[in-house]
Amino acid sequence: SFSFTGAIIGTIYEYSIDDTNAGTATLSGTGTVITATDTVSGIDASSLDDDTLTLTVALTDAAGNVGVDAVDTTLKDTILPALSVVSIASNNSDASWAMAADTVTINFTADENLAASPTVTIDGNAADEVNDLGGNSYTASRQMQSGDTEGPITFSIEFADAVGNAGISVTSSTDATEVIFDETPPADYSVSIDQATISGTNQTALSFVFAGAEIGAAFMYSLDDTNVTTTAITGTGTIVSATDQVTAIEASSLDDDMLTLTVNLSDAAGND
Repeated sequence: SFSFTGAIIGTIYEYSIDDTNAGTATLSGTGTVITATDTVSGIDASSLDDDTLTLTVALTDAAGNVGVDAVDTTLKDTILPALSVVSIASNNSDASWAMAADTVTINFTADENLAASPTVTIDGNAADEVNDLGGNSYTASRQMQSGDTEGPITFSIEFADAVGNAGISVTSSTDATEVIFDETPPADYSVSIDQATISGTNQTALSFVFAGAEIGAAFMYSLDDTNVTTTAITGTGTIVSATDQVTAIEASSLDDDMLTLTVNLSDAAGND
């Protein structure tokens, strides 16, 4: 549609609307001015290209006098914007995991200028901040909180281009990245030393076994006597099965004494 300002009532108007492509047909129409601020509406511009459209209007009075053309331009853009790059990561030591107080950041790039800052949610909550990096690139981040949903972190990005075309909401990365939220430390596991007593025949091959260990968790153990001058024996590893056995522990450097085995599990997100 277009509107007049100061048009002479009773004059005949002729208009044309065209893009810059010589191969498309110009839209045209005529009518009579009823009020000085008439609006001409219902013009179907679907046959014109996405392009700068030029409106040209001429008025002719009852005596046949033709006024100077009035010209205006507008931009036609019917193509929905899209996000060409979307990735998600955490500032955890393992970027694919997050626990409470870790910050999750989404990086994304649009294929054209956006009208305003996109609206982003992370785990169903508004992002703490959305930053325009220039070049149609943005970041959105949120610090994860205790009580957030454990598992793969969901997100949504809502956006529109400069003329108001809303893009399709984006809820997944383009590079298969994901972040899993985990705030639950490994629990309900136990360890037991296999040997009832340590003797000269088995002190170089002590072993212990887990029960209920979390698969994939990292373990750290220490074995020590009550003598503060001896050095505790330590080791690390990764749980492969809930009943893993750790073998070949050399305990000959420890005193003949009551030995204490201490084991700690830490999951992939760092909960321990």
